[in-house]
Amino acid sequence: MDFSNSYQNIHHQKRQQLIFNSLSDAVLIETKDRTIEFVNHSFCELFKLKS
Repeated sequence: MDFSNSYQNIHHQKRQQLIFNSLSDAVLIETKDRTIEFVNHSFCELFKLKS
């Protein structure tokens, strides 16, 4: 993967995080092998987790 593709992937991930963090609904994202990739602040509050 070249630098341009890496930058685009990072930019895309950051944009997704901003969107998911702005939601008032709880969000958990996991990979196909069930590894947790992301949780937003609302998810942490719902389950009383430290964010």
